[in-house]
Amino acid sequence: MNPRPPLPSVRGMSAQTWHATPAGDVAAELQAGPDGLSAADAHARLERFGPNRLPEASGPSALELFTVTQTAKNRELDGAVDRIREKFGRGSLTRGGVSQRELKPGSK
Repeated sequence: MNPRPPLPSVRGMSAQTWHATPAGDVAAELQAGPDGLSAADAHARLERFGPNRLPEASGPSALELFTVTQTAKNRELDGAVDRIREKFGRGSLTRGGVSQRELKPGSK
């Protein structure tokens, strides 16, 4: 497999920054017309250089980020529940927010 030829680039331009260079000069450096590339030129460059794509990101997926975040939140919540139970006693916090004492008839 032959390596791809180097792409036309503004990197070879003078010390003047490319975004401050007149559009005509940038187009000439990139071997393009003032209105961009013709369809035939664009197709030829696509064949020669391949698609204009950035490499795929290698970081965690959205699902992985969500899972890590939810796990951390659940740990924080568990810690808070433990601290409440330590302070007010075991029966003070149950599922549904109602203690067992409140459910027994005649309890205060």
